[in-house]
Amino acid sequence: MKSRLIQETVPYEGAMEMLECGRSMIYQLCKSGELASIIHAGKRRIYIDSIEAYSNRIRDRAMKGVKS
Repeated sequence: MKSRLIQETVPYEGAMEMLECGRSMIYQLCKSGELASIIHAGKRRIYIDSIEAYSNRIRDRAMKGVKS
């Protein structure tokens, strides 16, 4: 059974798929603090809730620019 820590995270590839962007973008988002991540067993894993929060922030910014 995987630990809860691992169940709540994805590797770079998972984050790339969720956000439909490349590895360098994910790296930049982690480095800037936009995405929360950890290193587990020598590999970086990104918290799913931080990906969802980032996505919500992007959507909110876009909605502010499209005011009716």
